[in-house]
Parts: sequence; C-alpha cells; structure tokens
Amino acid sequence: MPVKASHNSSLAPSTDGPAVKRTKSLRQASGRKPGAQAGHVGRTRRLASDVDEVVRYEPDECNYCKAPLTTSEALTDEMRQVIELPEIKLRVVEHRAIVKRCSKCGRATKANFPKEVPATLQYGARLQAVAVYLLEYQLLPYERTCRLMREMLGCEIAPCAVSNIVSK
Repeated sequence: MPVKASHNSSLAPSTDGPAVKRTKSLRQASGRKPGAQAGHVGRTRRLASDVDEVVRYEPDECNYCKAPLTTSEALTDEMRQVIELPEIKLRVVEHRAIVKRCSKCGRATKANFPKEVPATLQYGARLQAVAVYLLEYQLLPYERTCRLMREMLGCEIAPCAVSNIVSK
C-alpha cells in the first residue's frame, strides 16, 4: 500500500516526511519569454454592427476656453460597446376561458383552453427546459437548482415540482 502524502491524499505538504519524493515536471524549457511572441497578430473581438441601444454623450462646453458647444457641429465620435444580458424577468401569461350565454337557448357555453394549458397554474416549456438543463446537464442538486431559479430568475419552484418536470 502506498504511503499517504500530500500528492495522493488531503494531507498538507508540510506533513510529508523526508521519504516522500516529489515528481519533477518533465516539461522542457522552450527558451521563449512568456506571453505572445514577436510577430504574433493579435485579435480583438469586433464591435457589433446590430446594437440594441445607442447612448450619446456630448460635451456642453470647450475644455480649453469654456465656450458653449450647444450649437457646434459634431466632427466625429468614438464608440465603445458593453455586452450585457437583458434583465431576466418572469413573464406570466394569464389564459381566460370566457363563458357566454346563448341568446337562442339561454344556456352558458365556456370556451376551451388550449391543450398546452391543462392546469390552473403551471410552468412554461422554456422554464421547464432550464430546470432540466441545470439538473441533468449541469448536475446541480434539486435544492441548488431551485435556489438558482429563485435568485436569478425570480421563480419560486419546489424541488418536488422540479422532480415532476424531470420525470415528465
């Protein structure tokens, strides 16, 4: 049986005795400096051409003589872009089946709900897909899946509801 040491257990390196030999790296030095090498063409992410919002900043007065610039012509502009997630907000769609009275026979008739809306309260397909993704692909436990959905999406969902979604 091998001796327990810091490299094969949770022991601290300071507990390794003199008999424990450390493996040295087999990597050979390349002789080059760290980072990009001379002649390397750098790449930067391109600015997006389809922006969702433009915020303009215009100077009110000259930085040098303090004269007002309100009627001055713009020469050019400089662009900077911020890539951001949209606000994540739950969207609640209420479905209503209207009841109408027949003018001929006097009886009431209620409209049918679509087959996608079988219950009084339910979670939509995209929300269910996120729950399954977090649980099955990201391997989050049920409690953490529920906590993430509550904290990031504002969705109060119980672990048993997530279990039902996954089994479905």
